[in-house]
Amino acid sequence: MRKIQHVFETLEKDKNAGAIVQMQDPSRLTSKYTGVARSMVATIAKSVRHTGHVPFATPLGTRQQPTAMPFSLEGRMRELVFEKHRQGTRCHAKHVKALLKDECGLDVHARTVQRHLRRMGFCWLRTKNRPRSLREQAEVRQQRHDDLYEIRQNRPLPPEESYHVVYVEERFLHHHHGGQDAWCSENDLVERMSGKGRRWCFMHAMQENTLREGTFLAFEAKKGTGDDPGQLDWEVFQHWFNAQ
Repeated sequence: MRKIQHVFETLEKDKNAGAIVQMQDPSRLTSKYTGVARSMVATIAKSVRHTGHVPFATPLGTRQQPTAMPFSLEGRMRELVFEKHRQGTRCHAKHVKALLKDECGLDVHARTVQRHLRRMGFCWLRTKNRPRSLREQAEVRQQRHDDLYEIRQNRPLPPEESYHVVYVEERFLHHHHGGQDAWCSENDLVERMSGKGRRWCFMHAMQENTLREGTFLAFEAKKGTGDDPGQLDWEVFQHWFNAQ
């Protein structure tokens, strides 16, 4: 915030002094030089004129907790649900929440856990003799079984008849991504951007224990809500696949 206000004040002084390089719009130039939206620059400048000091950046998220679940923990969460099923006991989001707090030190809100379990392909079902509990969706379970069956059938084949298994993964990352916690003293000032910024999508292909060369794809998502960018559709995937 202070850096943005400093750039704005410098450009404004150059404009009033009649510098050789004419600064007709300090807000636009500040946005250009700092990469911050012009509306944010105007809001900060207005607050400085009224209060005399630069406002602090609002922290990301609420309740001092992570805004999203780490993808690295999905395997442990799925293992807990399956373990509860093998024991013949119920499994709810509160059990997953307790697991994240005890083993990983993450105090995540229950609603965040529930939303992430849905994205993983879990649902809540009630059978005839059992109360409501977490269950993996039938189509997700069947698709995984089919893929594993095809891989097992392919492994014993000779090299001239077998095909090479290639794994494709797609993720996204926000431009202003940053951790929620940091090793700072109590009175230290940590500046953060108020918005998430642009959303960048990434896709790569992997074979055995190495990444395939020339298969990396990165682009900016112009549309989409939630965790699904909505722009990595069939046309984008087909164009990427044909280019390999």
